[in-house]
Amino acid sequence: MNSNSLPEMVNKIAKELKNETAVIFNDNKVNYSELNSQSDFIAKNIINRGISPGSIIALGLYNDIDLIPALLAIWKANCVYLPIDPNYPSKRIEMMLNNAKPKLLLTKRELHLNFPLFKGKTYFIDEKDNVPNLKLRMPKLGDLAYLMYTSGSTGTPKGIVVDHFALKHAAVAYNELHPEKCIALVAGSISFDPSLLTIVSTLTKGGTLCLYNNREGIDVSRPQEIVDLIDRNIVNFMLSTPSLYSKLIQQNKSLASLKTVDLCGEDISRNLIDSHQITSPNATLYNVYGPTEYAMGVTASVIYDPKEQKTSQVTIGKPFSHNKIYILDPHLNRVAPGEKGEIYVGGPGLAKGYFKQEKLTKEKFLLVDHLESYPIRVYRTGDLGCFLPSGEVVFMGRTDLQVKINGHRVELEEIESCISKYPHIEKVVVLLVKRESKNRLVAFFSTNGDVGYKQLNDFLLQELPPYMIPSTFVRINDWPLTNNGKINKTALESTL
Repeated sequence: MNSNSLPEMVNKIAKELKNETAVIFNDNKVNYSELNSQSDFIAKNIINRGISPGSIIALGLYNDIDLIPALLAIWKANCVYLPIDPNYPSKRIEMMLNNAKPKLLLTKRELHLNFPLFKGKTYFIDEKDNVPNLKLRMPKLGDLAYLMYTSGSTGTPKGIVVDHFALKHAAVAYNELHPEKCIALVAGSISFDPSLLTIVSTLTKGGTLCLYNNREGIDVSRPQEIVDLIDRNIVNFMLSTPSLYSKLIQQNKSLASLKTVDLCGEDISRNLIDSHQITSPNATLYNVYGPTEYAMGVTASVIYDPKEQKTSQVTIGKPFSHNKIYILDPHLNRVAPGEKGEIYVGGPGLAKGYFKQEKLTKEKFLLVDHLESYPIRVYRTGDLGCFLPSGEVVFMGRTDLQVKINGHRVELEEIESCISKYPHIEKVVVLLVKRESKNRLVAFFSTNGDVGYKQLNDFLLQELPPYMIPSTFVRINDWPLTNNGKINKTALESTL
């Protein structure tokens, strides 16, 4: 990997491609030459505002035609990109701003009310300034690139710091996995790292980004809007959660333009794979795995190959492009193939650590000297898995999804797995719900046929002990999703 940073790579490609389309939003298009000049303009204005190299800059924009130039500009000013989705709740935005304390907020005048408590400098990019005669400050690979907060629906999000070396590795590695020039869909929130991966990998191979208008989040009640966007712009690549992709293919007969569909962040159901073969018959279906603490994807596996019309077992696959994965026991020793252990990841994409959380960083990012012939830094994911004889990894749940019911330890994903085996069950989510100091298991599920609750309960009693049988079953017709396209478990619980 050469010493050029990612914005330098994009600069080089922009000079070569010039008039080729880089970004599409609604009826607007930006070619590579325009992308370069617009990002240079914003970067020089950032520098002109006295913002020092290495400063954190918050970018608060919906997906629109100015998003990509603004993102590149932050890097061309050698500053740290902090994405803030204007759709996020005000308390979450307030928490991110208070924790990160950015030196500058990059947004538009119309969005200023989304950030009422921010007291620092603000640059409204829709109010055009003069172009200052200043040099750009291209980053070195060791400089910090972005600060991204985890997107969990519960708890306090953690800021994860990634440098330009890891960022560049992410783009280069992903393009080794998918070298074809593409027209890529960006549907998710800018605060969701798969969106960033789509952006940087597409631009560094001269592709086109097609942005979905997410002013009201991902409106899952109108999936046809995203489908129409895909058809209209002949989109051939998308990186998505299974929940969002399932919404797109449920009511549509064909997404024929798609050539590659990468799924990440959730389990992939058998029903989704079957529907994919019908709706997107020309697209190779991949499962991509990687925590936010590793930029941005560690392993991948092919689930459906349209050339051979072959479906494979759903695994998280093997590491690609110098990424490393280890499955270890509690003493940090490797487990045997087929034996369950905790997944650790390492390699050039590893994050620097958690922002302002030195203790947590030391707990999660470990330096281990016996896994390789040299000490290697790894991240403890909290995911469980095992190696197959083929070398592929099977995901086997989370260490933090183990709960206690009447003194018994219960794996929620084990219950979900059993329920999903029942005929006509499409998707299932089991939650531990606390009401009036009492814990109970609630199973939310969707079906493509009739399901009798007594028959389902009797079926589960053959598979599970009584204390693992949910006390309540709730049928869901339309799964609520977060802005990132994942199932919104908080919204599910609020329906009870």
